[in-house]
Amino acid sequence: MRSQLKSLLRQALKALAYGTIGASLVSLIGFVVYLNGRTDLNVWHRAQLDEEFTARSGVRTFTDYLALEDRLFRQLDERVYARVLPAQRSAINRYNHGSLSDPQNWKPNWNRSFELPAPQARAGVLQIPASEMLRLRWNPFYRYVETRVLAWLALDVQQRRGAKK
Repeated sequence: MRSQLKSLLRQALKALAYGTIGASLVSLIGFVVYLNGRTDLNVWHRAQLDEEFTARSGVRTFTDYLALEDRLFRQLDERVYARVLPAQRSAINRYNHGSLSDPQNWKPNWNRSFELPAPQARAGVLQIPASEMLRLRWNPFYRYVETRVLAWLALDVQQRRGAKK
């Protein structure tokens, strides 16, 4: 009786192992088929733009930054806008000149940097959108922001622990 139970348990474990392996293989194959069935990346996904700001860009002034930005947008025109396929040129494609979502149609172009001068200003503010600050690839302030956020989180955790006591 005991040997029959062991044999039955062994067969059940083998069946479970083979079933798990088979289900994993079928899932993997299904996932590969799904990924292969998706459309290829478009030109705006693959474009390599090397005029983006980095800590090594040599930019020291706002004028330098604007010059770098001009070069970046020229690259964008050459490597993306000019290579969009005719079938992809639609009224809502952001990379189609003249489309409804083309930022060059709007004044001001909110994709470009600009200055809002104030007569006799006592201070200045550099406004950087949060989405730009979170781009880790080029953000020179990332380490500073990371340190501040982690310090704040640690402080928050300490405060919560103190409140629980």
